[in-house]
Amino acid sequence: MMQPVRHQQRASLIGWSLVTGLVLLLAQPRVGQSAEATLSLSPRSVTIEAGETTTVQVVVASTGQAINAAEATVSFPKELLEATAVSKSGSVFTLWAVDPAFSNARGTATFSGGLPSPGYTGGAKRVISITFRATKAGTATLTLGAAQVLANDGLGTNILSGTGSATITIREKAPANANVTPPAEPTLAAPTIVSDAHPDQNRWYPAREVAARWTAGAGVRGYNAVFDQSATTLPPEVDEGTTAVFRRTNLADGIWYLHVRAHYPDGWSPARHFAFRIDGTAPEDFSLTVETTTAGRASVIFATQDAPSGVTEYQLRLDDRSFASATSPHALEGLTLGDHRVTVKAVDAAGNEREASATFTVTSVDEARLTAVLEATPYGLVGGSRTLPVVTTGSSLVLRGFAKASDRIRIVVRSAESVFEFPVAEIIDPNPIEPAPPGLTAWKIDIRPDLSPGEHEIRVTTVDAQGTVTAEAPVIRFRVVTDVARIGNTLVPYQLILKLLVVLAVLLAGTTVTFVLLFVRQRRRGRKRASRR
Repeated sequence: MMQPVRHQQRASLIGWSLVTGLVLLLAQPRVGQSAEATLSLSPRSVTIEAGETTTVQVVVASTGQAINAAEATVSFPKELLEATAVSKSGSVFTLWAVDPAFSNARGTATFSGGLPSPGYTGGAKRVISITFRATKAGTATLTLGAAQVLANDGLGTNILSGTGSATITIREKAPANANVTPPAEPTLAAPTIVSDAHPDQNRWYPAREVAARWTAGAGVRGYNAVFDQSATTLPPEVDEGTTAVFRRTNLADGIWYLHVRAHYPDGWSPARHFAFRIDGTAPEDFSLTVETTTAGRASVIFATQDAPSGVTEYQLRLDDRSFASATSPHALEGLTLGDHRVTVKAVDAAGNEREASATFTVTSVDEARLTAVLEATPYGLVGGSRTLPVVTTGSSLVLRGFAKASDRIRIVVRSAESVFEFPVAEIIDPNPIEPAPPGLTAWKIDIRPDLSPGEHEIRVTTVDAQGTVTAEAPVIRFRVVTDVARIGNTLVPYQLILKLLVVLAVLLAGTTVTFVLLFVRQRRRGRKRASRR
């Protein structure tokens, strides 16, 4: 986007420089100090193809005296180049009378900026960056005009001693199907950057601390490294020493770039760019919506967001099951009656997680009524409670009840881990004990699970064609026994029979003894009477 240049703001910048500088001059007078400053373009030469982009920096340098303001106009051939962006990111200046702007109609880019006292003294530092797109082949020369660099001397003295230019050579874009390889231009080897903590530039990482190291070809004199959030930054041709390691901590989420150029005796290498993708924040909080249906199923709806890496996967867990990948809305099938808990986990590209849970209840999902009873013989008291139905070992279990004709009866004998399932239509009871309620059908089934002596439990449910539980009968509890005898329709324990036999034997023995004693006594009495006569 073209940004208009406000030349009148230059006067305010220069005026600000004069005012602040005057204070410094009065406080610290300068006597006979020689100084000079330069404005130049970096890189001085670059070759690209038509349609490609490149970034050129305006850099300022000053020796001997501090500067506090500068302005200039960068001119470029508008028939060969098109400015696409201008940036003050990473600039040595912090104050701007006129923000950097460009005009493709005039073929110019302008700036007017400065910084507070004590100003800046030193080698080349970035002022602005301009990104160009090559429109056609040719040689484009960039120049600096209307340039000033003002000293921080209280007078706003222009100490600019010279400006530089840059050349962009634009080649014709090779056809997509061309097999001709353009002649290789001699280039100096760009540094090789590696990071142990963030080795893959296309992957997101949660760690907010980055570290890298780099190497270059033989004879390297030094490097210039820039760290920012621009993908195409070109470090200035300012040697910052041979340090080849880098570390930053507490970085914000986003994509960060390390740009490194190597300084050789023959000049500067191209820049090597290395990306760090950082996302240390979990996805946003979210909630689940659970919609139940009349068919014993449920639908779970969920969604959340994550910046900057984005949510890459949702995982869902029902009750105590394992997490599995899921999409919204997610259908839950084959739910049993009762309470359930569903948990959804959102995972972003960096592996950060956020969970949300919801509980819901599945009740008898239609109006059908299910009944189930066990035909068995009552058997004594169990711990003082009501008598439990009883069956003998090896005998079949006879169950009967009512259900919908379209359902299936599922019988689970829990202690034997046995499951029986029959369509109601195949187990219709021809002689029900009582008439079936409206809409229901009487059923009866004999099953023979492998049961050991003791108490057992039967659960009877109905399921539809999709396997969804539609109704559940009260739990049936019963006892399996082995030490009984059947007397008519009654089961009598062997122990009870033995006890009765013992009692009968005792009674019989007592009666016999009593009879014998009476008989002996009577005979003695008879003998006594006979002797008296």
